[in-house]
Amino acid sequence: MNPTEFTSSQLLDIWREDCEERYVLVEDADWEDEGKFSSAEIIFEDTVTAKFYSFCVYRSGSYFSHYEYEVWDKAVEVTKVTKTKIVEEWVAV
Repeated sequence: MNPTEFTSSQLLDIWREDCEERYVLVEDADWEDEGKFSSAEIIFEDTVTAKFYSFCVYRSGSYFSHYEYEVWDKAVEVTKVTKTKIVEEWVAV
């Protein structure tokens, strides 16, 4: 996974869907509470190159006042894979 060069500002705009039409938001995960801040994983597609990217948005602040949003890491190219789990258990006969 090679980090792709997007600025933090560009990534926040992609997440807010306030960006070029070539970038399409694919998944916007629920916020995960991590104590003083929360994070959410974002997946988007570059429709020109047909590549998908992932990055995390972090927020800090208060539900009752306001949140500050930041991107700390670079976007990385990702691909979707399907995994199958096999579960074995004992059942009454």
